[in-house]
Amino acid sequence: MQKTLLTLLLKNLAITIPTALLFTGLGYLLSFPMTFQVDPMAAQFRRNQGRQFEAATPPVAIETDRINALGQFQIMVSLGGTIAGVLVAQTVFMVHEQHSTRE
Repeated sequence: MQKTLLTLLLKNLAITIPTALLFTGLGYLLSFPMTFQVDPMAAQFRRNQGRQFEAATPPVAIETDRINALGQFQIMVSLGGTIAGVLVAQTVFMVHEQHSTRE
């Protein structure tokens, strides 16, 4: 009985961890274009921040709170992706185990 529980746990983790990481990455990639909807000026500033030092153009000032809010938004979208990944993985695992026990 205990070996069966350990086997189920390992199978569950083998599905859940990669799926959660994949969905986290997708959420992070999805958060970039979404930042332009939330605060276009702050998103443009973050995107061009590295280019300012290369081009030697005068720095543009922007409120730090807006940049921080944009970062928090990206983190929330990434965590939402993680939660969605865990839910998908758990659902797939339960359905798969349900079908395999019937056979």
